[in-house]
Amino acid sequence: LAPELRRLAMQCRWFEISFFVAICSIGANAGTKKQVPDILDWITENGGWVSPELRVQASAHSGRGLYTKSKVETSSLLISLPFNCSLSEDFALRELKGLRKLQIYIENNVTARSLVSKNILLSTYVMVMMKSGQGAFGVYLRDQRIHHKSLKDLPWLWSVEELSELEGTDTLDAVNVAMAVLVNEFSVVMRALPKLKTKLGMGDWIVAASLVNSHMHGPPPALLPGIDLANHFLPQPGFSLSMERGEDFVRQVSATTLVRDVRTQVYELRANRAHKQGEEVFFQYGLVDNVHYLTMYGFVVPWIHNLTCLAKVKLEVPVQDLLTMPFARPWMESKIEAAISLKLNSCHDGNIHDIIAFARLWSSHAVWSDAKADCGLTSLAGNPSRWRLDISCEHVSREEEMAALGFVQSLIVARRSKIIGGNLKEEEALIENPSTPPRLRAVATIRRDEKYVLHQAEQLVSQARKQLLHAGSDWRSYLSHLSQARVVESSPRQSCGELT
Repeated sequence: LAPELRRLAMQCRWFEISFFVAICSIGANAGTKKQVPDILDWITENGGWVSPELRVQASAHSGRGLYTKSKVETSSLLISLPFNCSLSEDFALRELKGLRKLQIYIENNVTARSLVSKNILLSTYVMVMMKSGQGAFGVYLRDQRIHHKSLKDLPWLWSVEELSELEGTDTLDAVNVAMAVLVNEFSVVMRALPKLKTKLGMGDWIVAASLVNSHMHGPPPALLPGIDLANHFLPQPGFSLSMERGEDFVRQVSATTLVRDVRTQVYELRANRAHKQGEEVFFQYGLVDNVHYLTMYGFVVPWIHNLTCLAKVKLEVPVQDLLTMPFARPWMESKIEAAISLKLNSCHDGNIHDIIAFARLWSSHAVWSDAKADCGLTSLAGNPSRWRLDISCEHVSREEEMAALGFVQSLIVARRSKIIGGNLKEEEALIENPSTPPRLRAVATIRRDEKYVLHQAEQLVSQARKQLLHAGSDWRSYLSHLSQARVVESSPRQSCGELT
């Protein structure tokens, strides 16, 4: 895999160069600001409405955003955007006739369908029209091309050296997948529409696809000019967020609400609270993990790891290791992939009980027929990561249980050793240092998230081993004595860092 990663990293560097070449050429031909009307004026000229208290303004930390000219009251209407001013795939198919040819090509080509994302048609429209500046959304797309500063923070536009700082993380795998999708989609578009080859290049595709992926609203999916200028901000909560509490928290702290009114055929952006003069107007992009934030928007949130269950890391279990364990059977070798992935998360138990149950099965000397008859083990079909043996099984000994815990601990240690950078404390120091460059801070946050999950899991396994060692005749209940208290660490960083 390493040579493939290096090849993709070199492609990444080339993408960055072609990206900035494209931007420089556009900037040279852009002319004066009068040639690109204010996007808020464009909305009103096309039948929409924008509050006179709203303006577009640039800031050092978040690029462009929406700001108030004077005080705005709660429930105030900020933008009313007619449906016909939203850019959807249906509109793109109607306006750009050649797009139907691409749609048919994908529908009739199984390989092409497996290589592309759901946004490929709209991304192709944006690429073509952004370059030409023509069409109903020419003003909007020219505006986006000239002022899309935040796209540079997407990881496939980093240098090779910056990308290498993610070595060993699951996030690097996600970045490589996203890069591969970009390459494959561009290849599909060029095969279906070969005439575009002389006009458009990979740099144009990256700009267009990144814009569509990061700015898309829905359902139904559409780009919303003006409204998509609102940046994301999520304040740090004072308590841990489960999935349910997280959704409630996002609703409670959202500065604005977007409503799609089918009756009046408009999108309405309204203020959920009062805004002071000169305050930025934010819109919530949702509460997700930092892999999603980084690959979709180019920023990270510093408190995801210890205040939510969203931080994750995969433990890779090599099949050759399993085949040396007591429960292994020769026939399994041909039925299992090269490695099995077990997922840990940042909740209080991190899914560790399921992983121990997986290790317990493989550490047991139980005969298959006995495990099937006495312990409810029905079959070893389906996903191998779900093959588990309950601790209540009478054929599991204390020694085998200790072996299972040792096996899990070895997986955690092996996984942590693959992630470059310092230890957990050193990653935290790098994040908190105000002189750390933004991209390096994002990298340190990603590495810290994964190391934190592994650290929590290792602590739980260590605690479990101590409990089992000192347990009496009722040792099978030792896991119930593990602390259920979630470790929550405070952090002086109150915002979500880089905004987009």
